[in-house]
Amino acid sequence: MTSYLLITKNEKLFQNIFFVMLIGATMALITPGIEDRLGFPHYRYFQFFISHGLIVINFTVLLFVYNWQKNIRYRMLLHNFASLLVIALVLLVINIITGGNYMYLMAKPGEGTAFDLFGVWPWYLVNIFFFGIPVFFHLFYLPFFVRDYRRHKRALV
Repeated sequence: MTSYLLITKNEKLFQNIFFVMLIGATMALITPGIEDRLGFPHYRYFQFFISHGLIVINFTVLLFVYNWQKNIRYRMLLHNFASLLVIALVLLVINIITGGNYMYLMAKPGEGTAFDLFGVWPWYLVNIFFFGIPVFFHLFYLPFFVRDYRRHKRALV
């Protein structure tokens, strides 16, 4: 998805998935759900970290090279939340059909991840929906809030 954004420079799509993709990739890098048998030096280990790392790098490029950080506003959180719900519903259907576990909708990853803070399946989905997602969205929005606050403060002087 981020490669598509880099090629097409579709800022509207960027605004609808920025927080979802960046938070998801960052959380994956911080608390990876890689099974022990797939650890270093297995191919899946490298694939996991490279792919999630590239998402973060690509969004950094989009923010600062294309200067799209100037258009990040609070309302984007709501758009991203709606996008996340649509993505989750589509992936839920795919998970049911394929037996997969994309976005960990069907089961938690192994022990020692951030999911452990939110309880057992399926209740962790409810807790993440009402508490985890809003907290992380606002946490990732904080630098942009500070930027806007400083701009507003300077405009008043």
